[in-house]
Amino acid sequence: MIEIRNGAKNFQSNQVFEKIDLVFEPATYYTFTGPNGSGKSTLMSCLLRQTALSEGEILWCGKDTLATNATYAEQVFGINDSIGWLPGLTVGNHLKLMEKNSKNLPNLLNQELLSPEEALEELGVPQAFEKEPYALSSGQEQRARLASLLVRPASYYFLDEPEKRLDAQGVEWIAHWVQSRVEAGAMVCIATHDPVLNQIPGTVNISFPLEGSGVEPR
Repeated sequence: MIEIRNGAKNFQSNQVFEKIDLVFEPATYYTFTGPNGSGKSTLMSCLLRQTALSEGEILWCGKDTLATNATYAEQVFGINDSIGWLPGLTVGNHLKLMEKNSKNLPNLLNQELLSPEEALEELGVPQAFEKEPYALSSGQEQRARLASLLVRPASYYFLDEPEKRLDAQGVEWIAHWVQSRVEAGAMVCIATHDPVLNQIPGTVNISFPLEGSGVEPR
């Protein structure tokens, strides 16, 4: 379980959110919804430990994630604009490095991992293996990013608008992936504007801008 206690974030005089308490339970699917600029990406960056809270704490299994940072990082995986590709590498080489590093990570949910080639095939972009990301179309590049979900094990996922630049088939793939991971016991949280991803059975919606907990079960 991941818990935010009395969380607040501000950038100088801009208060993004304050005094929030949120809990992210295993085997549960959450969505962040709301207008652009309302704090969805900022909170997700805090949960991925890319950005620090201004106040409050983030706990994982009851312990401050600052004290358990390495273990927390092993169990949490995210996709957002701040997580890019390694420079000078093809998509295939990038995913192969991820595959190699993943062998040292605990696979607590016994996730059946795919090879980089298999993952890209699953996402419909096998040609991306030999190409650098800049050589792909925006939709192909986003599908290649999603392939990383099939290569690296995790128990908690935070994905910031993964549907960007995807067609309806790509969005349906995400919806199917969400359901399969949640059924396996994982927590998945997605910031999204897409109604398909916000209407998956069992969705717990967190509406932005946040006021207190902001949680509205569906």
